Amino acid sequence: TTKHSLRLEALQIDTRLCKGIKIKASAHVQNIGNIDYGYIDHNTIIGTTGKGLRLEALSLEAEGLPAGKKLYIQMHFANDGWGRAVAGGDAGSFGLGKEVQAIKIWIA
Repeated sequence: TTKHSLRLEALQIDTRLCKGIKIKASAHVQNIGNIDYGYIDHNTIIGTTGKGLRLEALSLEAEGLPAGKKLYIQMHFANDGWGRAVAGGDAGSFGLGKEVQAIKIWIA
């Protein structure tokens, strides 16, 4: 949703495209704090729906990646643009109240 001034409140990752890879997720949500989702599947909703609360940070851990490959996360923030790509771990603004507008997730 870059260039549209719309915040990201929730996302789903289609894990069916990641054969043999298990992903653990946690997120920081406005007014709630950190939420641990454990191992996710394609039905897992990360964040909240219908509450008007922004997703502020995302942490993903991938197990079973091919040798030498890493899972990357990059977030786009209101007023700041694209942040740096992070290999695994945490991406976003824990407790800083920054509005995430888009997320890129890839394996390389």
